[in-house]
Amino acid sequence: MTEMGHTCVLKALKTVGLFEAIIRKVPMDENFRMEPQLLRESIRQDKKDGLIPFLVVATIGTTSIGSVDPIDEIANVAEEYNLWLHVDAAYGGFFVLVDDLNHLFKGVNRANSLVVNPHKSLFLPYGISVVIIRDGSQLRDANSLGAEGAYLQDFRKPLAEESPYNLSFEYSRHFRGLRMWLSLQLYGVSAFREALREKISLTHYAYTQIREIQGFVIDCYPQLTAFTFYYETGDIQQNESFNAALQENILGDGSFFITSTRIKSKYRLRICILHFRSNKTVIDDFLEVLRRETRKLVDDQ
Repeated sequence: MTEMGHTCVLKALKTVGLFEAIIRKVPMDENFRMEPQLLRESIRQDKKDGLIPFLVVATIGTTSIGSVDPIDEIANVAEEYNLWLHVDAAYGGFFVLVDDLNHLFKGVNRANSLVVNPHKSLFLPYGISVVIIRDGSQLRDANSLGAEGAYLQDFRKPLAEESPYNLSFEYSRHFRGLRMWLSLQLYGVSAFREALREKISLTHYAYTQIREIQGFVIDCYPQLTAFTFYYETGDIQQNESFNAALQENILGDGSFFITSTRIKSKYRLRICILHFRSNKTVIDDFLEVLRRETRKLVDDQ
């Protein structure tokens, strides 16, 4: 994985008893995407050293900056060395609905597993996550108990559909899928497609406007609806204190929620436009708050 990979990967490794596994952070290109050739070289070196690489985690929409790894090229490497390829598309997966972004999803069908979160980019209630396994029998084999438990013997009878009991850790669970099914039935796919297209357009607008504010630097062009930026003061330490104060002042205003992150260990402000109520007026209002709070801090220096 890259340093942009989500911490849920570390939590998953810890859960299954593999927290001590060696994790290689594969270098990225200038747009913060995994470098497939450097992935190949890392695997090759590990195998040469007697290690056993077994998992590659690629991302469609990293949390910090929204970057999208080149899935098709990474899949070539994973297949070459017989590694499991997991694609974290929790944030970015549903942007496949936007035709102009289809090129970002080339090769995603080659992943062994994929996760998407409808509670993010389908604007649904929090707590809906979908994991897709290319070979469903592997999911069943990993979770079904077979003959254990006489009181579960009815689960071993042939069913029209696979029992959820055999597909996850949970014995009992909420009917989460109903929220997504009902929304699609009521509004249709086109409503979500148009909403996502709007968020992409708003992101490009915000990117263009922030670039024009004197003193601000943006790390890279947004691939989805998130990007990072900072006010350049000319001094690395001062950069961090100034931008941290800027974030605090924006939050203190109470109108907008803007997060911070670190890109290659450097403090950054992060914008992610994905709320279903966000529109151009909201973005313009945010830009005005950003300009105002920036001027205040500059004047105070």
